[in-house]
Amino acid sequence: MHKDQISSITRARLWYQYPVTWVFALLLILIVLISLLGIYSLHKIEKEFLQRSLLNIEKLRLLDEMVHHSRQRSVLLRDLVIASDPFDQDEIIQKHYALATHYLSARNELVAKRLNEEERKILDHIIAMNRKGYTLQQQIIELATSGQQDKALELIATELEPNRRQLYPDMMMMREMLVDSSTSSTQVALEFMDSYRTILAWLLVIAIVTGFSIAWLAYQIDSHHSRRLLWQACHDPLTGLGNRYEAESQIQALIDDARQNDASHALLYLDIDQFNIVNNTSGQTAGDELLRQLAAHMRESVGDDIAIDRVGSDQFVILLMNKSIEEVKSTARQILDGITSNRFEWLDRSYDITACIGIVPVTASRDNVESIWSDAYIACDVAKEKGGDRIQVSEETSEETKLRREGMDWTSRLRHAMNDDRIVLFSQDIRSMKNGIAHSEILVRYEEENGEIVPAAHFIPAAERYNLITEIDLYVVRKTIQFMAHDNDRRSYSINLSGMSLGNRELLDSIITGLEIYDVDPEHLCFEITETAAIRNATSAIQFMNVLHGLGCHFFLDDFGTGLSSFGYLKTLPLDIIKIDAHFIRNIEKDSANRSILEAINTIAHGFGMKTVAEGVETETQLAILGAIGIDYVQGYLVDRPSRLLAA
Repeated sequence: MHKDQISSITRARLWYQYPVTWVFALLLILIVLISLLGIYSLHKIEKEFLQRSLLNIEKLRLLDEMVHHSRQRSVLLRDLVIASDPFDQDEIIQKHYALATHYLSARNELVAKRLNEEERKILDHIIAMNRKGYTLQQQIIELATSGQQDKALELIATELEPNRRQLYPDMMMMREMLVDSSTSSTQVALEFMDSYRTILAWLLVIAIVTGFSIAWLAYQIDSHHSRRLLWQACHDPLTGLGNRYEAESQIQALIDDARQNDASHALLYLDIDQFNIVNNTSGQTAGDELLRQLAAHMRESVGDDIAIDRVGSDQFVILLMNKSIEEVKSTARQILDGITSNRFEWLDRSYDITACIGIVPVTASRDNVESIWSDAYIACDVAKEKGGDRIQVSEETSEETKLRREGMDWTSRLRHAMNDDRIVLFSQDIRSMKNGIAHSEILVRYEEENGEIVPAAHFIPAAERYNLITEIDLYVVRKTIQFMAHDNDRRSYSINLSGMSLGNRELLDSIITGLEIYDVDPEHLCFEITETAAIRNATSAIQFMNVLHGLGCHFFLDDFGTGLSSFGYLKTLPLDIIKIDAHFIRNIEKDSANRSILEAINTIAHGFGMKTVAEGVETETQLAILGAIGIDYVQGYLVDRPSRLLAA
């Protein structure tokens, strides 16, 4: 599949998840803060300028009042000397005193104002001259009211007028100083405000430029980071190929294109044969290098424009567009031939690498990605079962595909059933031919949500194929031991163990722990293993069996005669009972060969000190013949039918 024809997956992020958003937010806050600071500072400057201006205006007003009142008093004194009517004189004196009061009030207010050193010095001199002038004015008033107008005029001319001539220049000087100060303050304030506005404008420009620079840098960093995260989310870091996440998006794009254009595409699911051998013998570093080399080889084989994804530890997917099935098979064979033709060298070791490919046509009839994955697994599994270096084309409607798909479906159903306690236990008696005393074999069943019971034959093969059988064995062991702890009959029970569970440390620990916690007698717990599983896993099986046998548990060799039937293993395995497969029991009334085999097995078992159980006994005639042969125990519908353990 061409990469530019498949949309890569992108996850939309909310606006506040982008760092650049926060940078812009900080920029806005910075600009607002600078603006507010500038406005506040300008307001403060204007306020201070206004206060200074008002202060100068007030000082000028008070000084002008002093000058005005001083002149008015001088005029009134001359009028007093000229006036001859006592009433007129009295009225003039009252006006004079009133002006004096206003003068003193203005002077005192001016004294209380904030004055600079030079202004304070001039005002102090004016006050000193006023004191002298006040004394002279009092003398003149006394002389005028006592009829001594000539002396009063002389005092005015010789002393009061010189005093005033000294006083007025000081007042004018101070007035000019206040006017100059006000003008100067206004000019300085205006210049400062202009400078401050300029500085504030530059600060805003710098803030904006800096902010946008930071925002641009943050955007570049965030874009790079986002692209890197997106790449990591959709690619395998080891090989640089797309990962399963990317593959699912590409497969969905294939399905959509097939529906819209009635096109025919294909998915190639490649699984390396026995990849673990490289990992286990040369280490993970060697395995990683092998994967990198295979990825490079596939790119060379199909071209860089074809989508290739690594979807598992040693699984790859190649997507081909608009190819006939023959062209797809040819491409698949080309890939496999390239893999087999290049030996993998690592240090002092050399490996012949092969792989299998499952091909799934992607047409308009396809419903979803999951069904394609399922068929890809199945096709690849079929190819592997046929041997390495194989190609298998999935046929959606084939019986094989349907059966394997059902098997894969069972894995999910079984896990949910174990969580919901819908893996239920049944038991079937195994009776002694001598005294009729029985112990029971535990049988496992699946219970549908509607209560329907499904036999083990429907799901055990799927559990074994998809590595779920050990979990089921753990479940059955735990449930059985819990049941035995509350079983008043104290009978023995035998549990079937799969070959995959033999030697499993977790299962062994669970059995030992369960026996201790629930105080169950190990003598009452038996385990059934098939001869095929025991012989194929001989070393781990013997270790596993010896530990439990040493505790007092018993072991049955189940379905004896259907597997490898190596009597040599009977000497090494710690067995107590051999169960003869029901195949030899059927038609025993007529088949002398089966009877001879039964006699031989029974004789050999007794020779090893073991007991025998005949499975599948259904008639009284079979029972009589088995008794005559010397079989120790029998099991079958004639003896007992499976029934549910109600407490399990």
